[in-house]
Amino acid sequence: MGWVVGIGAVSVTLIGFAVLAVLSGWTASAATLDMDSVERTIRDRVERGLTPGMIIAVVDKDGATYFAHGHTTPGGAPVDADTVFEIGSITKAFVGILLASMAEDGLVELDAPLAECLPEGTVVPSLDGENITLLHLATHTSGLPRMPANFDPANPANPYADYDSDALLDALAGSTLSGKPGARHEYSNFGTALLGYALAHVAGQDFESLMRARVLEPLGLTDTAIVLPESMRARMATGHIGTEPTSQWDFDAFAGAGALRSTARDMVRFLEANLGITETPLREALDTAATARTDADTPDTRVGLGWHISGTPGGREAVWHNGGTGGFRTIVGFDRDAGRGVVVLANSSVEVTDDIGMHLADPRAPLATMTPRTEIELAPSAMEPFTGQYELQPGMVFDIELRDGTLHARLTDQGWLPIYPEAPDRFFYKAVDAQLVFQRDDEGAVTGVTLHQGGMQQTAPRLSPSP
Repeated sequence: MGWVVGIGAVSVTLIGFAVLAVLSGWTASAATLDMDSVERTIRDRVERGLTPGMIIAVVDKDGATYFAHGHTTPGGAPVDADTVFEIGSITKAFVGILLASMAEDGLVELDAPLAECLPEGTVVPSLDGENITLLHLATHTSGLPRMPANFDPANPANPYADYDSDALLDALAGSTLSGKPGARHEYSNFGTALLGYALAHVAGQDFESLMRARVLEPLGLTDTAIVLPESMRARMATGHIGTEPTSQWDFDAFAGAGALRSTARDMVRFLEANLGITETPLREALDTAATARTDADTPDTRVGLGWHISGTPGGREAVWHNGGTGGFRTIVGFDRDAGRGVVVLANSSVEVTDDIGMHLADPRAPLATMTPRTEIELAPSAMEPFTGQYELQPGMVFDIELRDGTLHARLTDQGWLPIYPEAPDRFFYKAVDAQLVFQRDDEGAVTGVTLHQGGMQQTAPRLSPSP
């Protein structure tokens, strides 16, 4: 299994398994939920500083149950059902519904070639005579890379703000496909960004206006938006990398990959519509988007239009997506046969939501034990020997650099992240629960680094010599 960094998957600031591997065990069961354990877990994570605040909601035909703990920022307002969070890659599920709605009304076809939905003259790569279609983009089977090759943010703390349509289409023209479109699943933020841009171009509207008119307003989602009105800005949680506040993310051409912000109350409305608890003019589009169409690259998981769909032991299907941005982690999912949906929102980039979402969907899935890290002081001269390159797997290399007295790490085609010492040879990310442990030979030269995450580890031998 490979390791990746990406929008969470929205985020260029998060390390994680390939997004489908994170929750391949998502199932639903008739077991009784132990909400006391969930509430204790949330309190513990907030009180130990893993996230300033968190809220969950569980919804079925009898209504919604909420539990929140913590604050929008330390010392700020308490988190509640109307607190606004960045929901990251959950946006992709909304883009899938948007595609289904436009196809239902005859504005596009699912198998329309991407080239026909972009400005005239746009160069779109193909392979073996197979063209990329809108369906390929929605199901992550286009063969496009996870991120565009020209992604180089001016401000890593707000990485998508300056990535415009010219950059998006230039990257598309210069892309080489990893395989024939439709042949295999390969999660791509780039692909979903292109899908959102293409749908907006066809409609002759900006992406947010199109999303609002065709999806958000028909579903009654008045607290879900990209550009926030004052009423939402006043309730916006502050994102955090661990305990450190970070800036919000702004999106231009990459909006389809992860730009939406929402509240637990609005996400409950979204779940009620998907579960059929409430009537909606988008009933057919919701069902179309949540229909499995192709296999994912993990067992027992398929892909719909923007959704992941995992099989359950009882033969049912659980439909879900998680998300992560520079300062937020989120997950939403539902089981139509069981008639239950869950949402978990947190204002920290540390992974504190996925296991709770899994447990709420199936109490047999355990709640993770998480340990906060303590940073020590380490002189720049002591960190300089770690700089260089380390090959995690073919085509995926860790670059380690020393910048302004802090080590920074980057995986191939991803953004730079600071790492912090907790021991002379051991460093940790504040953006996620992951650690890098450097190895030395008998002479003390650094020979490799091991990535520890999610109970697994993978060693990357050094490619460049020690300074």
